[in-house]
Amino acid sequence: MDSLLLWKMCDVVADLKSRFSFQTEQHSDLIPEKNIKVHAFTGLEWGNSTLIVTEGLSSYQMKMPQGLENKSRVELMFLFTSDFDSENWIYKGMDVKLVLKKIASLITDKDSWIGAGHTFPNVSPEPTISIYTEMDQFMLIEPLVFKEELSGLKNENEDVTYLAIIPLFKKELDYKLKNGAYSLMKRLKKNEVTELFEMKRPIVLKRKFFGL
Repeated sequence: MDSLLLWKMCDVVADLKSRFSFQTEQHSDLIPEKNIKVHAFTGLEWGNSTLIVTEGLSSYQMKMPQGLENKSRVELMFLFTSDFDSENWIYKGMDVKLVLKKIASLITDKDSWIGAGHTFPNVSPEPTISIYTEMDQFMLIEPLVFKEELSGLKNENEDVTYLAIIPLFKKELDYKLKNGAYSLMKRLKKNEVTELFEMKRPIVLKRKFFGL
């Protein structure tokens, strides 16, 4: 990757950092051979939370379906509570870098595209994403809490869309497959589910849907 592109990637991160007040920041290689890194900003003013973002993924322009061309450059993110283990990149038993790498590789290695509403299976050898939850799926949504702060960032003079990874119940995935991603995202929003990674939140479906 040439020096100009690396500079532009750093510029995106610098712009992002200027929009947040945080206590500490650290970074690590995520996919070194693809120049993908990951940053952790801890001690955010909002709930003393931790923001995890990838860097460099938006340098890979995805081939998007018609109507979504303006979402062709993305970065992945997590929003955690203060329980994040920054030394090992672990959140409540979940390997954060492994999850990011699996999803990012769809773009860097599979020449695929990802967007809000897409779901992904558990990447852990355990039956759920963590021993602290019954959830066993992941879903991508656009930020709600930090919608303003994560808007307008650019790479190659094109908008970068930040996609938050949130946990999902298998029943919620089944509902999505039957009724569509938009319908599920409406239910998540109605139940005030945001980009905050909540392992203990209740399922957003009413009891009549449990038989799906």
